[in-house]
Amino acid sequence: MSPKPSQVHSSSRLQAVTFVSILCLGTVFLARLLSLGMPDLVDTTEGRYAGVAQLMLAKNTWITPWIDFHGEIKPYLGKPPLHFWLEQVSFILFGQNNFAARLPSFLSGIAIVATLGFGTSILIGSEAAIIAMATLATSCLLFFLSGAVVLDVTLTLGITIALVSFLLSDRSKIARYTFFIGMALGVLVKGPLATILVGATIIPWVAIYRLRSGKWAAQLSALPWIRGLLLFSALVLPWYLLAELQNPGFLEYFLWNENFGRYLKSDYGDEYGNGHHQPFGAAFGMMILACFPWSFLVAVALIAERKRLITKQALDSILERPLIVFALAWSLSCPILLLGARQYTGTYLLPSVPGFAFLLGILWHYCHTTSSKLIIIIVKRSLTLLSIIMIALSVGTLFFGASMPFMIPIIIGQSFLVIRIYRASGGLHMSLLHTSLVTGVLYGSTILGLDNYLSENRSTRRILTAAQSLPESSPNSVCLFFPYKTPFSASFYGALTSAPAIKLISTHDSDVAQAKCPYVIARLKDKDLIKIHRDIPSIREIKRIGRWRIFQRQ
Repeated sequence: MSPKPSQVHSSSRLQAVTFVSILCLGTVFLARLLSLGMPDLVDTTEGRYAGVAQLMLAKNTWITPWIDFHGEIKPYLGKPPLHFWLEQVSFILFGQNNFAARLPSFLSGIAIVATLGFGTSILIGSEAAIIAMATLATSCLLFFLSGAVVLDVTLTLGITIALVSFLLSDRSKIARYTFFIGMALGVLVKGPLATILVGATIIPWVAIYRLRSGKWAAQLSALPWIRGLLLFSALVLPWYLLAELQNPGFLEYFLWNENFGRYLKSDYGDEYGNGHHQPFGAAFGMMILACFPWSFLVAVALIAERKRLITKQALDSILERPLIVFALAWSLSCPILLLGARQYTGTYLLPSVPGFAFLLGILWHYCHTTSSKLIIIIVKRSLTLLSIIMIALSVGTLFFGASMPFMIPIIIGQSFLVIRIYRASGGLHMSLLHTSLVTGVLYGSTILGLDNYLSENRSTRRILTAAQSLPESSPNSVCLFFPYKTPFSASFYGALTSAPAIKLISTHDSDVAQAKCPYVIARLKDKDLIKIHRDIPSIREIKRIGRWRIFQRQ
């Protein structure tokens, strides 16, 4: 008996979707992996955190993080050590280089996507999981931070494990304990903030669930609170207690200044740099950019369907579906917590990005069979716009120092990809996957195209390499003076130089003229030359790479 035509069609569609899904996610992961070494570690954040792990490895310590803060080696009490531990292991396995420094974030990013996909497939279904994973993998903030030396990706992994485990705790014994393990991971990356972020999703969801159903969510009673908290404490407390023993005053500074003060005060007493002041409500704008291109696509779809969506019936329909409410709470947790915060960066919004991807997976499950023709048109036109942006950005990188022989084959490959996509058939699901594929290629090619520009202008490896060809200041070493504070990446790359070794000097601004070093390095625009010639008389420029300039004292 031969299969029915509808069964054949369904089977062929499933095969096509599976193939494109694997192609999409594989391309995104490969694009990020191949670009891990590019560009050189960017100041300030990448250079600082890579340097912390480098110093911990050099000092053979796994308790106290250390930092080279503008020439002074001192304990770094601003962050817990879990991410630095991962970097240390990566340095041991792969050497001290760009790739190894960024590898922990890359692996954490893959784990976040896999965790969300696993949970979504159990809670909703495989097709919704594919949409959620493709959305998350190509959300702007996760893609770029998964190849950067930052703590936020590892923090987001812990929070994602905790929240997905919470949803699964009423059906999985393992999930009941991974909930507490996920929170412990987050607390070992950035402190108590992790528990606050988890609570900012769960508490409002539980309250709404209680109001709507008249009963408590099954997940609350399923969690082994006493044993779970004991497990959490066993994972977290040893390091915190050892850190306080080795560095008296650590807990007071870290728990208050780093976890609460930065959100409440403009000047909270940061000992390791300057904060980033943001206007009120900026977090919501940052969240839109963090979820690009999907946030813009959703915004256009919401505007187009506003008459159907802004009704009491639509609101009741949302509140009747607990998973949608949970995903909304997850998506909004970070922007709401940061609404009135005084100092933060856009990277702080990353823990909410998986929630947004989860929301899109859920909406796909409930709405794809009734999607209007208008939604399909919006998705396809967005794909067209993304394709244009992808090729235009690749061409634009040529004006930022990208190699033409290197970029031309990439642009040709992008054009071939776009042609193949537009020749392929498929409905809304396939169009969304194609959008994800184009977005991944767009991000990867942008990194490759801007590698030269960022390495020359925002990192110090190339200027330090050039400095090694200078006449030695003393036997086997070249003394370099960085006025106005030494960049963190210079400390990282300076420690890796061989003969002649690089000796870095930095001073406070008031002592610039007195620093005794024959070579001066500064990152300057042309208009800033007057300042350095005024502060350090009798110098002449002898080398320039990007905005970095090497001067020699006369």
